[in-house]
Amino acid sequence: MLTANETTLINNIASAVGKSAEFVIEQYASWHLANAIGWIFLGLLICWSATKITFDEHTDIPKEWQWAIKSCVVFFGMLFILSCVPDVANPRAAAIHQMLRDVNEGG
Repeated sequence: MLTANETTLINNIASAVGKSAEFVIEQYASWHLANAIGWIFLGLLICWSATKITFDEHTDIPKEWQWAIKSCVVFFGMLFILSCVPDVANPRAAAIHQMLRDVNEGG
């Protein structure tokens, strides 16, 4: 539930662009969802790239370290994916949160 101040901020943004508050929120939400999906695909690409990392048989890197390197790549890919869960689960709430953060930061 939004506070009166947050509702006023959103209404001010909407009036500044000449649209309804609902329209502005939905635009933010659709942008958030598209952005989150893009980050998820990037995370999947990073995870997939870990399967393509190969080490030369003459490398000085021990097998345990090779496994650790691949695991780190997968870990960072999963961070990209997991960071998008709130935006995908509830893009409207994420959009309102981002909108209010933008206003508070002067963005």
